[in-house]
Amino acid sequence: MSTSAVQPHAEAAGHRTAWPFVSVIVPTRNRASYLPDVLGALANQVYPTDRMEIIVVDNSSTDATEEVVRRAADAGPFPVRYLRKQDDGPAASRNRGAEMAQGDILAFTDSDCVPGPAWVRNAAARFEGDIALVCGPIMPVWDGPDPVFFMHQIYEVNHEDGLYATANVFYRRDRFIELGGFEEQFRTYSWGQPVGGDDTDLGWRVRRNGGETMFAADAVIYHQATPISAKSYLLQPLAAQIVPRLVAQNPELRRTMLYRRYFLHRQSATFVLALMGLAGMRRTRASALLVLPWAKTTWPAVKRDIWPPKRWGRAALRFALQVESSAVLTATLVQSSIRNRSIVL
Repeated sequence: MSTSAVQPHAEAAGHRTAWPFVSVIVPTRNRASYLPDVLGALANQVYPTDRMEIIVVDNSSTDATEEVVRRAADAGPFPVRYLRKQDDGPAASRNRGAEMAQGDILAFTDSDCVPGPAWVRNAAARFEGDIALVCGPIMPVWDGPDPVFFMHQIYEVNHEDGLYATANVFYRRDRFIELGGFEEQFRTYSWGQPVGGDDTDLGWRVRRNGGETMFAADAVIYHQATPISAKSYLLQPLAAQIVPRLVAQNPELRRTMLYRRYFLHRQSATFVLALMGLAGMRRTRASALLVLPWAKTTWPAVKRDIWPPKRWGRAALRFALQVESSAVLTATLVQSSIRNRSIVL
């Protein structure tokens, strides 16, 4: 996504007389091609230039990350600070950024995200009274009419789901420091994907210690869907093993995040139903009808290749990937549910 889509805005951030100082923290690793988008969008924020800073924490990138940050610092209206550190996971990077921060509010986003021009202003305006955390929408975007086969970051967040994803979250700095920041034991899997869960863990610790949260529907982040290797795509469902653990620690997630309280989402629920239908075919063929709800949930991923006929090979591959993903996801959740004594399917 090009930063040309984000129009420049004036420095004035409205008529409010005392805007909080906001430190925007962006962890990154080997995303020099994406950084101009996020840094360009941050440079175009409608916010007083003396009330915001940008901190980029580099997990030992081997590309041109440092040069990209330097150019942004030279060109942008807001101060840009850079820290290079060993690659010990995104949670540690966010904590190191928080230690450097001068702001009253800590804003977190990712290096493949593009904030809307009023992102900081609209979130910062919500910090009144006991509000300690503000989150907002995360809208997936990609180049071209259709996503390629192997992509991630394609899920939309349009309400407070209790996950408090660091793609779009703001913390009151004093509460963040008081609670010790993100838990750094949540690192990365062997194939490079972050374990996740550190953001959810901290969000609920804030709530359990008296901090109020708010969803700012007008503080929008656009998350660029990024291509990944076929291997990473096939292994991606394994990352769901963290979910039963989070639900065991925070039972409220059954209401805010899960589908029908026990399923990760509607597609996982219909896949379990499909498995029951296939197992029941030994007694009656009519049980095969239980496969139809799952087929309906996979249709949007397949229908783009139904016509013309020369694309049927792609359609078959997309369908096979849906089967593989759903099967691995279900097996992963069953195993993790047993280990954490918390059923999520």
